[in-house]
Amino acid sequence: MGKLVAYIIVISFIVVTFLAAYNLYQNNYAVQDINYALSLSAKALANNVNNTRSNFNNTSKGYKKNMYEESIEVDKERLLQEFYETLYTNYYNEDLYRQIKKNILIKMIVYSDKCYVAKKNDKWSPPYFFTKESGGKLIYFNSNNDLAYYYNSSNNRIYTNISNLGITEKEKQQIVIDKINSIVAQNTYGDNREMGLKIGMYNPFNIDGKYMESYSRFNVLDGLTFFIVHASDRNIFLDNKEFRYNNYTVIGYTMIHE
Repeated sequence: MGKLVAYIIVISFIVVTFLAAYNLYQNNYAVQDINYALSLSAKALANNVNNTRSNFNNTSKGYKKNMYEESIEVDKERLLQEFYETLYTNYYNEDLYRQIKKNILIKMIVYSDKCYVAKKNDKWSPPYFFTKESGGKLIYFNSNNDLAYYYNSSNNRIYTNISNLGITEKEKQQIVIDKINSIVAQNTYGDNREMGLKIGMYNPFNIDGKYMESYSRFNVLDGLTFFIVHASDRNIFLDNKEFRYNNYTVIGYTMIHE
């Protein structure tokens, strides 16, 4: 009798383990398929730079502008429309499309000096500038050069090199990364997440070997970037127990600086 009970326990364990592994495999396969579709859809960025002379000039220069030139601008509403249309054409399945769209936590556009974020309601935020207080001043940074600026008492914009502020390129890029991550965290809090998400973004001026190995996969600072955060959460019930698989994927497209 004891052996029979032992066999039953072993068999039950094998079945539960197999089902859990199979469900995880199915989940990972589905996530790969979704990621591919999202990656294609994110390329809509390239088609949605506003058709203005300054934008075309800046595009032809590879976005290498001097400190007085304005950033190129993206038609954010049209970008979302084309992003969703491309995503839908990858499935032609209304239910699956709606489920994928529902699980997109945020969409973000990252310029060299600011970023915008849209949550599930697809309403774009005001611009978040890359800033830090220093010496009683609010300093504005640009990820694409070593210039910064602040406003004096007359509300005039004063430019300076970051070295004059005692800030290195590595520190400046980390300020930008931390700012982006703080916005991501603010906008991904809740929905069974006790704290907002943090993305491992690459700082190109951090040459530590272990750091480069861990963070070299995602760099939003190479140029104009559009990225999304997608959650593939699944609740699986086996033997009256709930298993939760959390897959958070960051997928985007960058128009590279020269």
